[in-house]
Amino acid sequence: MPEYRWKFPDLTDRPDLPALGENAILRVTSWHVAEMETVRQEQPLITVETEDVTLNIDSPVDGRIKHISKLAGQPVQVSEVMAVFELTDQDGSE
Repeated sequence: MPEYRWKFPDLTDRPDLPALGENAILRVTSWHVAEMETVRQEQPLITVETEDVTLNIDSPVDGRIKHISKLAGQPVQVSEVMAVFELTDQDGSE
């Protein structure tokens, strides 16, 4: 089964957010899914925060969460691997 290593996205193209800067450090507040759970693209996935803003980020793909790399309370930077997905087809088959 193909895997997808999801890296924390560069959010500079989101006009609704204050400028985070390339070296901004965010903290994982909570995951809305657990390892081995199946998710759909655009399903709420994770909440992170800075001193100024709390962000909810949706799943980038359909799949199953094989591994979560950054746990609640841990810091994260842009481009760090957050989770590994086992990809599924749009109809949910593997």
